[in-house]
Amino acid sequence: MPIEGFTPFPQDKARLYREKGYWLDLTLGDILDRAAQTLPNKEAVWDQRVRVTYAQLKEKADRLAIGLLEMGIQKDDRIVVQIPNWVEFLYLYFAMAKIGAIGVMALPAHRAREIEYLCKLTDAVALAIPDRLRDFSFTEMAREVRPRTPALKHILVAGDSVPQGMVAMKDLLDRPREREYGADYLQRFRPHPDDVATILTTGGTTAMPKGVPRTHNDYIANSIWSGKRVSRHADTPILICTPIAHNAALMLSVGVAVVNGARMVMIPRHDPEEVCSVIQQEKIVTTILMPTQAIDVLGFSGRDKYDLSSWRDFVCGGSHVPPELVREAKDKLGCAVHNFFGMAEGPSTSVSLDDPFDVVCETVGTPCCPDDQMKIVDDEGREVPQGDVGELLFRGPHTFYGYYRAPAVNKDAFEPDGFHHTGDYARIDHRGRLQIVGRKKDIIIRGGENISSFEIEELLQEHPKVENVAVIGMPDKRLGEKVCAYIKTAPGEKISFQEVVDFLMAKQIAKFKLPERLEIVDEFPLSNVGKILKRDLGEDIKCKLEAEGKL
Repeated sequence: MPIEGFTPFPQDKARLYREKGYWLDLTLGDILDRAAQTLPNKEAVWDQRVRVTYAQLKEKADRLAIGLLEMGIQKDDRIVVQIPNWVEFLYLYFAMAKIGAIGVMALPAHRAREIEYLCKLTDAVALAIPDRLRDFSFTEMAREVRPRTPALKHILVAGDSVPQGMVAMKDLLDRPREREYGADYLQRFRPHPDDVATILTTGGTTAMPKGVPRTHNDYIANSIWSGKRVSRHADTPILICTPIAHNAALMLSVGVAVVNGARMVMIPRHDPEEVCSVIQQEKIVTTILMPTQAIDVLGFSGRDKYDLSSWRDFVCGGSHVPPELVREAKDKLGCAVHNFFGMAEGPSTSVSLDDPFDVVCETVGTPCCPDDQMKIVDDEGREVPQGDVGELLFRGPHTFYGYYRAPAVNKDAFEPDGFHHTGDYARIDHRGRLQIVGRKKDIIIRGGENISSFEIEELLQEHPKVENVAVIGMPDKRLGEKVCAYIKTAPGEKISFQEVVDFLMAKQIAKFKLPERLEIVDEFPLSNVGKILKRDLGEDIKCKLEAEGKL
């Protein structure tokens, strides 16, 4: 039985995708078992602390799966996972897959507000966190969240500092508990490949992240077909320096690395010098970078100190990839760029290394899977002629059919025939390649992170000095966009930028969502029905930035 709040694929589509071989009827646990059987002694992971072979990765995942069962975690139980790019993430990811528990992906940047929301949305029974990352204590945050989330029974902690009442993952991983059970013990808990394996999170027009349920079958298909398009070096060292809970990094780990027996090199944050150092040391061949990260590496003054000759290509997406970035990567790094468009919801397109250079610079290519279907429609839902701009709709073997526990959102997000409204404006050019030209949905993409304008507006509206507010994305050369807040104050009141930041920080939101500029206005530009014209605000801030020499 499907879990409550999940919309399964229609039976006719599921049958078709099986017949055509897109769905392999394997689980994510099966994928790891296959790699461990064929390449037991090959190094699977290095995370700056430990090197692990595929046999060891399977052993630890099996051990942790049994540990979760002993704790009382069952099939379909949800676990919010906030572990950074450490090997413990992979142990837990595959352990959950072995017993049918569902990982709810959270980012290390999320704070109490987002974590509490995800725990409540999914009725999570467990939260998995690091003890500390840089200057932030995740265990202290968990202490705050726990009393407000009734279903939350267990706090799993990766690291050495584990407070009383929380569970040390190290203890679960160190004891060889699998010896107390038969070799095939975990097989009796193997989920069905059509069961939900993961709930990804996505930004959007709603105040908080939406849940995107992905099944074993559709996510493995998504990973494999995306992997086929974006790398010719599938069995070589892959650097993962974007948060692994992000859809693109997770697919690179599963679809390219584990499916092909590649070596994953994981670092928990993106620092240009560290990236260059690791590429040199580990002879990295391919990676995935947000445009911001790629710009940072290209602009890193010490890059020439490192031998980057092993580095042949990288996937770039998450926000608009400027054509000059593709050219610079070729000229300065000798790297090919896979201009990629993907969503947690499943749609994915990419250029091919065989594409002409202008196609790589100007488009995001074509759908990765042969049976992916896309169309461009106008506001009335009619397909537009080739070359015209409209909203991009998608359907296929790995595009989901409904947000988790969100029937009202799903009503607007899907057509009756299953096509998903991506919320992106796009065109199909004369070469049949897809170009993303803008966004219909009210989100800001800052360095690859989706930020809901509505969420920040909703919070600022609570400030006693604020009468009205509009939050927009302002253009930025490095990050693509930054958050700008336009505020009309209450009569007789004044508000400073620091007051705005302090107020939002007190709400315990992720720092990347904070406004980086404040504009005070006497009145907002309004449409004839009284809506704030954000297009006009966008033009206003663009003109101001140009006048200041910042664009």
